[in-house]
Amino acid sequence: MATRKRRRQEAFEEQPEPEAPPQTEEEQAQAQLDKEQEIWDSIREAHYEGQSRQLHSRLYRLSHVGAIAIEQLPLTLQRQLSLMRQLEFTRSSFVHKIHFAV
Repeated sequence: MATRKRRRQEAFEEQPEPEAPPQTEEEQAQAQLDKEQEIWDSIREAHYEGQSRQLHSRLYRLSHVGAIAIEQLPLTLQRQLSLMRQLEFTRSSFVHKIHFAV
C-alpha cells in the first residue's frame, strides 16, 4: 500500500477566494493566524510521520539485534571465563618462574 505524499505547493495551492465583505483588522489577523496554524500543522504532521517510521524501523532492528545478543550471552560468558582462567594460569606460571629464578 503505497501512500503518495503531496508537496507543500500541492497541499496549499493558492485558490482564488470568493469575494467576501470587508473584514475588520481583528478578523483579518485571526484568519491569518488560522492559515499559518494550518500550514504548521501540515508540516508537523509530515515530519512526525517520517520520524515515526524511522523510529519504528530502528526499534525493530534493535530488538532483533538484542534478541541475538541474548541468545549469544551464554556462549560469550563461557568464552570470557575460559579466557580469564587461561590468563590466570599463565600469570601464576610466570609468578612461579620468577620466584624460582630469584
